Amino acid sequence: MAAAWRHFKRNWKIYGIFFGTWLGSRWGAKRYREAAITRSYCLEAKQYSEKPVSLMDKIDRIYLFLNPKSNNSNAKKLFMKYSAPIFNLSGTEIILIESDYEGQIQSLINYIQSSGTAALVVAGGSGTLLEVVNGLLRRNGLSVPVGVLPLGKDNSFYYSQLRERKGKNELPARSIGEATMNIIRGNTKPVNIIKLQPEKGKTLYAVSSVKWGVVHDAEINKNSWRLFGLLRTFLSYTSTAVRVCY
Repeated sequence: MAAAWRHFKRNWKIYGIFFGTWLGSRWGAKRYREAAITRSYCLEAKQYSEKPVSLMDKIDRIYLFLNPKSNNSNAKKLFMKYSAPIFNLSGTEIILIESDYEGQIQSLINYIQSSGTAALVVAGGSGTLLEVVNGLLRRNGLSVPVGVLPLGKDNSFYYSQLRERKGKNELPARSIGEATMNIIRGNTKPVNIIKLQPEKGKTLYAVSSVKWGVVHDAEINKNSWRLFGLLRTFLSYTSTAVRVCY
């Protein structure tokens, strides 16, 4: 062991260069794969913009609701890098709406015109999706598909309902690019919606699960423990249970 340590001390520069080269090659290979994936989606999207359109054809628009605070404020960066270029090349008319506070998107849906709207797109996490779904189902006269861009942290609904075959190490360029192209292609899939109608108050809708009480509070508090990495779920549930019991 001592001999190995002496050998490392004498040749630490060589090992450092080797390790740095290895990390750089992995980073470069990942960037190359991401660029190749995005390029393939962009080439496919470009074909949609090259289709002839008559002057009498009606061009519908897509309202895209982006929560910039989703995924630790990385949602907008992911959208601009992996999704926006594909939308731009497809010739799709996108109206981008960024939310400033919780509940804003649900209110804004009331002002969307039913005519000329092709779809509503959710660019964020589960909370953003719930706002769009509740705003859409509570409003009368607006029945359009809802697209999902997986820009949140876990994207459980997207991977359980819309993209069931997720690779073990799927790159964001693949998951976000494929979701963007599904919207451009017009692919739709019916999903079940959970309707909650309390005795008092507004009707609520959910898409994947329903949580309340201690479980709901613990899920909300998980972000406050994010510095603890994999332990954040355990610490969040433990602290919430202790607070409720004592």
